[in-house]
Amino acid sequence: ASPKSSIYALACDPLGTVLVSGSPEKIVRVWDPRSAKQITSFTGHTDNIRAVLVSDDGELILSGSSDTTIKLWSLRAQRCVNTFTIHSDSVWSLHSDHPRLETFYAGSKDGF
Repeated sequence: ASPKSSIYALACDPLGTVLVSGSPEKIVRVWDPRSAKQITSFTGHTDNIRAVLVSDDGELILSGSSDTTIKLWSLRAQRCVNTFTIHSDSVWSLHSDHPRLETFYAGSKDGF
């Protein structure tokens, strides 16, 4: 991200090996928190990314967007592996207690 880029969402795995950010640029960025270097990025959302989660092993990422979708990304496969279209308005927040993000909750402008 450039120094002037806004960050709307941040998440880190429990061991602190992967840091993920979401922004109005519609890009999910993955960082190495130790070096502050970007590892990779994912594109696929068509509006602001408002929420991100990282699995306990740092391999999976969930992102929620103003485009109404939630996407599941695989760091290993380097791609989106699932898109959830369960809301009719912006997704603002995500929460999961599941280590592999198999169960999650989403807060949206239209409820949860």
